[in-house]
Amino acid sequence: MFYLLSGGLTGVILANGGVDVTLHDTYYVVAHFHYVLSMGAVFALFAAFYYWYELLFGVRYKEELGFLHFTLTFIGVNLTFFPMHFLGIAGQPRRVPDYPDVYAFWNGVATFGSLISAVAVIVLIYLIYDSFRNAERKEKILKKV
Repeated sequence: MFYLLSGGLTGVILANGGVDVTLHDTYYVVAHFHYVLSMGAVFALFAAFYYWYELLFGVRYKEELGFLHFTLTFIGVNLTFFPMHFLGIAGQPRRVPDYPDVYAFWNGVATFGSLISAVAVIVLIYLIYDSFRNAERKEKILKKV
């Protein structure tokens, strides 16, 4: 809901014809697109994954790892895409492999956010590995009960 709301608010800004012409083909549009479509859908998929995980795979995951994964992903994607609004307003075009030094700070923040998101993916992979590694012990415990 957070991503759809913030993406929707940036969409209202892009609905203004004059502003849309100015911001067209800048990072502002990239940030808007990712907030509306990508992150809203990805977080919904993560929610479904965690909700149905035990039923689908027959094992439980550690909820602390799930919370850590969510928190890191939330912080990472916001640090990645939110600065793109500032870059787009400043005029950084998309699809350009190099940029002037004036854009370096916000691009650095976005890069740091993507690194946090990469760590979140590693946490998710470890969560899945850990749940299957400890699955046998859980089955023995359930048989005793």
